[in-house]
Amino acid sequence: GRSLFMDVGLTRAGAIGCVTCHSPATAFQDGRVTARGLAPDGTPVLGDRNTPWLGGVGANRWLFWDGRADTVWAQVLGPFENDKEMSSDRMYVTRTSLDRYRAEYEAVFGPAPELQDPTRFPASARPGTDSWARMTAADQHLVSGVFSNLGKALGAYLRGLRPAPVALDRYAAGDTTALSDEQKDGLARYFEVGCIQCHFGPQLTDATFHSNYFPTGRQDGLGDPGRLAGLPQLLASEFRGNGPYSDAPQAATWLTGLASVPTDEGQFRSSSLRGIADTAPYTHGGQMADLEAVINLYADGGLPDGDERTVGLRDLAIVRFNKNDPRNRLLVEFLRTLKATVTTP
Repeated sequence: GRSLFMDVGLTRAGAIGCVTCHSPATAFQDGRVTARGLAPDGTPVLGDRNTPWLGGVGANRWLFWDGRADTVWAQVLGPFENDKEMSSDRMYVTRTSLDRYRAEYEAVFGPAPELQDPTRFPASARPGTDSWARMTAADQHLVSGVFSNLGKALGAYLRGLRPAPVALDRYAAGDTTALSDEQKDGLARYFEVGCIQCHFGPQLTDATFHSNYFPTGRQDGLGDPGRLAGLPQLLASEFRGNGPYSDAPQAATWLTGLASVPTDEGQFRSSSLRGIADTAPYTHGGQMADLEAVINLYADGGLPDGDERTVGLRDLAIVRFNKNDPRNRLLVEFLRTLKATVTTP
């Protein structure tokens, strides 16, 4: 999984890989407003959302900002076939990976298929293309099975990227000196203004979706539908938790009865606040340059009604507060203790 993560030669578009946007040198994030990938012709292209950091990603029930994946192994497969990210396809990724890592693959998953017969396996193919449609259903299943296994290897590596303990953990464990007096006052402000409603527990998130009326990162400037578009993609995905390539489909009880509803519009996953000190810019659109800007936006309850940069119904749980209160500076001081250090496999 680590080898696949670090490899920037698995795509047809050019030198790009998981590590390009999630470099250990930048806290497994990229520091950009929105992600930058490669178009199919190899030219740089900007995405529509901010790149999350990967610390603790294995603890997430929902992946991507819009929740269109429900396992880490499914999430990592998405960028390969996204024409604003890696612009590749499962046929190319599968064949190239086996050429480079066959021994490692077979040590985990058993004998790998031979994919060299051009009459059965074209140089490039993915669902939705003519070359994929010309393949037999059995060969499609064969390739998708290896592709999903590559995702599971990547997922095994990513689950090992765990947030290292920070001052808050030491304070919660009883070390009253772990936070300064200002940081303790900032923690009190965190409770007072309502951050704790959605950012609690070990991961400092409620792991669900909210419409906070935050500005879009879409290149056309229009509001992002978020969960409204993401959930149907999840339910239709062959790589969902109860799908044909899952190793434990019966365990994916979180999908039972799940259905898209109009109120999903504009909702995005509450990200963990772990690592927030080092992973600016912020929000799904990446429009908030620093923690002060995030706090001011929360204080206003998000953008005004009718602003074209957001859509949907504003979450009623948002608590507005005085953005000019001097105690907000203490809240920033507390948030700066949530460093983006990770332990790696």
